[in-house]
Amino acid sequence: MSDDDDNEWGPLILILLGLAAVVGILSLAVQYWQISIPIIILAAIIIYIVNQQKEERAHQASQVALRLSLVQCVKDSQQCSMSIAARITEVDKLLDQAQHDYGDGLFAPFWDSIESAANLLIQAECDVRKIKDHTLTFKSNIGQIEADPPSFSIDIEKLPNLTVVAEKMRTIVRKAQSNFQFATIYEQRKTNRILGEGFSNLGEALREMGNRIDNSLTDLANTFSSLIEVTQTASHDRREYEKKTIGILDDIRQHRKQQM
Repeated sequence: MSDDDDNEWGPLILILLGLAAVVGILSLAVQYWQISIPIIILAAIIIYIVNQQKEERAHQASQVALRLSLVQCVKDSQQCSMSIAARITEVDKLLDQAQHDYGDGLFAPFWDSIESAANLLIQAECDVRKIKDHTLTFKSNIGQIEADPPSFSIDIEKLPNLTVVAEKMRTIVRKAQSNFQFATIYEQRKTNRILGEGFSNLGEALREMGNRIDNSLTDLANTFSSLIEVTQTASHDRREYEKKTIGILDDIRQHRKQQM
């Protein structure tokens, strides 16, 4: 017999041996059914319990992972809130410096301060949008938490009023643009690139920044409103906090509308 014949018969022999073993086991099971049936039932119960435990462990692990992701959303939002406060504090200092530079007739330093302030204000607005995105993620997943869901709390009351700062910068820039010498330097620098997202240059940022801040604050307020609808079962204090947050955001936006 050749090697090729051995290769052809090998699998068939294994199949036949397997069938013989199955038939033998079935024969013993029928012959000793008083013993085999309880064993089969017990094995089925054990397999069921083991599978249930695996599913429960997997479910608990998914709950832990989901809860951690929502807690991270809150932490990231709180970090954004602190970043906004720090950036706006620096913007205020830069705008004060710009006013001093304007009074002293320092053209280049004035626009240096304005450009730096614009970059920081745009980054602060980006942080507002990040808070909104984290809020949406939180709202979309909070219903899947079965017990003790985390609360979405940020120190919105400590946020500086971005619209007031943007209006302050707009007023300073308009005053400078009415001065021929400052306006000449501006024309040379208005195409300078801006570090923030969504604006191609300094001129575009100064023109459109106020409206973009207003839109971002509106989106954030609307997102908080929808979050309240999802968390109606939350405590009274929790709902009052969320309503107060929306009120603060609305006040900020109304202030801008009054300035326009």
